[in-house]
Amino acid sequence: EEARISVRKEREKTQDEIRNLEKSGGMGEDEKFRSLDELQKLVDEANKNLENLFNKKEAEVTTV
Repeated sequence: EEARISVRKEREKTQDEIRNLEKSGGMGEDEKFRSLDELQKLVDEANKNLENLFNKKEAEVTTV
């Protein structure tokens, strides 16, 4: 659970950086949305990997 919280905090931090970059003119609106979509895909993948690790660890604990 702590790992998911860390991923969520990093996502929020990166989302803020992307939005601030767009506001300052360093990035266009289309690029902002592409970046946010890509970020969400990475977060989803990280959460999936964490879930797999959790399930594997849970299986190890219950078989021992």
